Amino acid sequence: MSDQDQRPSDRAVLGIHTNTEPGSPLLDGHAWLTITRSGKTEAYGLWPADHPRFSQEAAPPTDVRRGIENGFEATASRYYALTPDQLKTFEAATREKVTWAYTNTCASWASDTAHRVTGERVSASELVGLTDTPRQMRESIDALEKQRRTTQDAPHQPTEAQDHGSSSRSLSTSDKRDPQVEQLLASAGDPERMRTAIEALQESARGQAFAMDASAHAAQLTHAEQAQGDLERARGEMSQQHA
Repeated sequence: MSDQDQRPSDRAVLGIHTNTEPGSPLLDGHAWLTITRSGKTEAYGLWPADHPRFSQEAAPPTDVRRGIENGFEATASRYYALTPDQLKTFEAATREKVTWAYTNTCASWASDTAHRVTGERVSASELVGLTDTPRQMRESIDALEKQRRTTQDAPHQPTEAQDHGSSSRSLSTSDKRDPQVEQLLASAGDPERMRTAIEALQESARGQAFAMDASAHAAQLTHAEQAQGDLERARGEMSQQHA
């Protein structure tokens, strides 16, 4: 029996999800993956180790956690039927040691893992490649779903690896953790914690350096005007949060 001939209950289906709404602020929402096998769906997502949700737990070997998003409601999703080899790739990815960082967010992990498994890029890149956000993932999912709608029962069928989007992960993930920036961009954080982090970051030298890094990176791009517009929009949203 071919992969295409398998019944929905027999095949493995990968889902990529976000719970952001169109036009959401920069810091809003979360992104994660699900895998459905034999009619059972389980979620996987990347979380900061110091998130309050895990304050009573010992440090795990990886920041990829299983089952946290099982009860989450997604606002945008895309689904892929997996071959046995693709399923093995996904399973291997969930066992790897991965550390959450401001350049390796929940959206980074979901986007990169889905691309690695399926060959299709659901881009989450924002701030001209400095980070990845769930809201950008929402835009990418919406664009792909307009081309070809998918559901868990009618997923995108396996194809040869082909990058349909773009990856702007131009800065390598650093092992050095900056608590202020990590707290700021922890999309799964609570609103009060996020507000405090924004205020601290805006007043800090690290926050000024972050803005300078973004501006310098934008100047290197061919479409500098568009990049600058992205930065100004992000700064405006941060100011609104601060207000």
